[in-house]
Amino acid sequence: MLINTENKLILIGLIELLQLYERKISIISVSVCIIASSGISILVPLIGMKITGGQLSAPNCNTVAVLSAAVFGLVFTVRCRDFIETNYYSYIKSVFPFTRLKTAFNHSLKLKLSYFNNTKFAEIMNNINKDISDKTVIIEKVFSRYVKPC
Repeated sequence: MLINTENKLILIGLIELLQLYERKISIISVSVCIIASSGISILVPLIGMKITGGQLSAPNCNTVAVLSAAVFGLVFTVRCRDFIETNYYSYIKSVFPFTRLKTAFNHSLKLKLSYFNNTKFAEIMNNINKDISDKTVIIEKVFSRYVKPC
């Protein structure tokens, strides 16, 4: 392995120290990603204007090729970010109801049998499912304010 044990212990200690600042680090990393995304969104039209705006002469094909490759790289980066964002948005959207329903089901299995004399199990699970779906709608509304699904 490339990392020896001493460096591994130092790395683990550093990660443990950074866990205290996990929230600040996540806010900073999200801010950097937003700024980088904004910069890319600004650069793509500017490079396109430079290519098609007549500022480059026809014999200067190398510059046109480099700028075209730069635009391709920027657009590819934005599309990859959008794909990852959509993937995580879908994952978070599906994980919350599943984990809540699983927890509720496990708790309902611990109820006393006398409770089921008056109430059917299917009715209990239906009520729990309705409550979870209501909470999921609220969470999606709050989450969609901060993360725009593509």
